[in-house]
Amino acid sequence: MGNSNFAVLQGQVLNGETSSPMQNQAMTISVDSMLNDTHIYELIVYTDSNGFFCDTLFFPGSNLQGTIRVFTLDPCLNTIVNKSALYKPDIQLYQFDFILCDSLEDCHAGFTYYPDTTSGISNKIHFQDISQGNPDHWSWDFGDGQTSVLQNPVHVYQQPGSYETCLTIHNSIVNCTDIFCQTVTTPVYLLLGGFAYSGIQPINNPVPEGDTGIAVLYRKINQSLIPVDTNYFSDWGYYWFTNVSPGTYAIQVSLTRNSTHYFDFLPTYFPNSILWESAGLITMNDTHSYSLDTYLVTPDPNFAGPGAISGTVQHITGPPPDNNMEFKSVTVILFNSANEPIDYIQTDASGYFSFRNLSLGSYRLKADLAGKYNQWTDITLSDTQPIAGTVVLKIYDENVFGTEDLSPYRLSVTVFPNPFLDYLNIMIDKVNKGYIYISLTDVLGRNVLNQKFNCIEDNVNIIVKTDHLKNGMYFLHLKNSNGETVYTGKLLK
Repeated sequence: MGNSNFAVLQGQVLNGETSSPMQNQAMTISVDSMLNDTHIYELIVYTDSNGFFCDTLFFPGSNLQGTIRVFTLDPCLNTIVNKSALYKPDIQLYQFDFILCDSLEDCHAGFTYYPDTTSGISNKIHFQDISQGNPDHWSWDFGDGQTSVLQNPVHVYQQPGSYETCLTIHNSIVNCTDIFCQTVTTPVYLLLGGFAYSGIQPINNPVPEGDTGIAVLYRKINQSLIPVDTNYFSDWGYYWFTNVSPGTYAIQVSLTRNSTHYFDFLPTYFPNSILWESAGLITMNDTHSYSLDTYLVTPDPNFAGPGAISGTVQHITGPPPDNNMEFKSVTVILFNSANEPIDYIQTDASGYFSFRNLSLGSYRLKADLAGKYNQWTDITLSDTQPIAGTVVLKIYDENVFGTEDLSPYRLSVTVFPNPFLDYLNIMIDKVNKGYIYISLTDVLGRNVLNQKFNCIEDNVNIIVKTDHLKNGMYFLHLKNSNGETVYTGKLLK
């Protein structure tokens, strides 16, 4: 599951003379394809107050080869500075750091490093050159007998430990050379695991029942969930993952198609959610976790009528006009009007799904693919229209639904204006009495606003002061007094 067709790009911009972050620096991000010599992506983002910038990239096709480039204007030297990297399907995090307003008169070697957390390869380290003086030659000594002449190499240490790593730089224009060394320590890897419960007992526990489970581990990077490992398990119903780096994760557990009870349980996220937006997040710091049990959700079938619902799942990969691509192996969940799951199916190679023999009445559909966004679709089957055969479920890489409710809770929320300026109005209808907790996070996942409001009436209007927030994209989260997420939406300022 390490191979994915999307990645996170991030970096920091510093002033070389003052070593301070550079805010509101325009960073142009582009992706070119080497397969058909086409330009497939370009976006300008701006650094925040800490000099950080970030973007999520999508690559159409699992075999894409191409180059990721980041351009910016050095305001002191009035020159374009750029960095690039080849896109590799097994890398889901790219780091581009910049030093601007740097003197050309002297060389100062320097580098940072960070462990790879998405490929599943142990002791894999990404090195990032942050040298000053615009060097044009680099020589790395990783401290284990291996070397490189790349500017930003990736190195895998064969054994865990600490290594004295040195970078030598040279600028052939002004003929300056410098060397910088620091100790690089491979990361500590953790173990996590848990039982997959099918009722009061885990699967195949205490006796084998012919079931095989699949557990997929996702790492949360900014607003994305990146699949990093997969575990097939059967003995005693226990799943586990090794070589887990510290970070935030989600787990999804399901049964293989040839399992005895395949149709009896829905794919379920830890601890008991069938939609990724409400999955429980797991924070791994410095200790192992062996009791992350997942309780598989049971559908309530309703197959006693002439009704049918069918359609396709499409992946929207670009701005309007929509660039559509059928999505295979996506879980489509059928709910009744009370938001109770009654059945699920996975799309075929053409993105097609079908539910048959349904009773007449109202239904809701939701396509679930971790880290992707899909709007709820409501369908009513009647005597005059017992079949809905052209349903299209659209999946997006980002939440493009504005203030669309992304959870199964039916809370009526109106947020305006969007985009907003100094104030944000949140109107909630038919809310239960008690506290509503309001939070805003930016695109890097950082919490920028927290408030709570005591709802003493059924209909409330909450005014939130937002004049201190910078222009950009934000995610609004509402939680009830039980800590349950009842609303999530995207806003712009």
